[in-house]
Amino acid sequence: MPGTRPTDILRVEFPMWARWFALCLLAAPLWAWSGPPYVTGVVEDADAQIIEMPVLPNAWQSRIAWMAPEGTTVKVGDTVVRLDPGSLLTNEDQARTEYERKGLESKREIAELELQILDGEIALAQAESAVRLARIDAGIPVDATRKLDHDRAQLALATAEQVMVRARAQLAAKGQELEGRREVLALSVERARVNWQRMHDAIDETEIRAAKSGFFIYGENRFTGRKIF
Repeated sequence: MPGTRPTDILRVEFPMWARWFALCLLAAPLWAWSGPPYVTGVVEDADAQIIEMPVLPNAWQSRIAWMAPEGTTVKVGDTVVRLDPGSLLTNEDQARTEYERKGLESKREIAELELQILDGEIALAQAESAVRLARIDAGIPVDATRKLDHDRAQLALATAEQVMVRARAQLAAKGQELEGRREVLALSVERARVNWQRMHDAIDETEIRAAKSGFFIYGENRFTGRKIF
């Protein structure tokens, strides 16, 4: 620089090993202050069974009535958690009663329709027999009997044929009604059965069993950090 003498600037060069040594000395207090290293996280067994709270019908929450003590050795099939069924027992009983009632009503209605079909078959058989008799009387030549009797026989045949046609139509309608009601009643009974089965299965789900053998360990609540109890 202008006006500067060589003796005004002192430059000291340190070897490379000295630079690294000084850097370690500066970093050592920071490491000492920070304390021993920590490892964070959760240690889990990848093959462990995680028990989750089942979703029960008509209940937005469930209360645990009993849990196996922590550290207990459990085998496959052992009960580890028992939930309070609450109103499930009452709902299951009502659903089973409704299912049985629907089944009895369905059988009764179908039996009534089948009886009406049987009556319709008898009425049709009688109408067909009346037509056959009327045809015999109507088949008598007009010159072999009085005209009045002949006209009456023709009228009786036409009437018998109308009765037969009506009886046949009524029987067919009853048959269609029976098939339609059979499907509707079957769906109604099945719906009641599914509802009862759902309640029945929910009661079974209140008994949570171990699917694997091992130690029963309580986990930590991810919101509070405390062990579940």
